[in-house]
Amino acid sequence: MAAAYAADRAIELEALLAAIRELGPEYAFEREGRADAVAAVRHALPAMEQELLDVIVEDHACEVAALREAVTQLAALVGRTP
Repeated sequence: MAAAYAADRAIELEALLAAIRELGPEYAFEREGRADAVAAVRHALPAMEQELLDVIVEDHACEVAALREAVTQLAALVGRTP
């Protein structure tokens, strides 16, 4: 049941993000091509900078995951508030 609830929330979050993307260019992002773009930049860098890019990308991914979890928990709290 928890997995189904999480899946439903993920779908709702994706719909909300899609709507927010339409608000303006400052909210526009493209996930589909991002991995290929990062790989191309990484490949163009010397080894030392590749490692630095990997650390930056991983750190950013952790931040996004934390933000997503915070939004999910906040939404759950709001949903329980009378």
